[in-house]
Amino acid sequence: MSVGIDVHRLCKGIEDLPDVIFTIDGYDYTLTYKDYVIQVESDGVTECISGLMGSTFPPTFKYFILGDAFMRKYYSYFDENNDRVGFALAA
Repeated sequence: MSVGIDVHRLCKGIEDLPDVIFTIDGYDYTLTYKDYVIQVESDGVTECISGLMGSTFPPTFKYFILGDAFMRKYYSYFDENNDRVGFALAA
């Protein structure tokens, strides 16, 4: 292994990562490691980077941000007239 490679970012064992499940209005939306791990290859070395990120918001923050890892798998329909959002598995 080359010097300077962060071994924690290599992809060994990613298939053992757990599913991430978002439950919204009683419906489960599941992301597998294939959905939320980004594999990047450079100079013959493949690195795996999480496509999920946590954040801390003040208690008054009443929203959530799903991000592109979720929106790649689930089509999002924004119904502004009825003040709602719908999700469906993307084709």
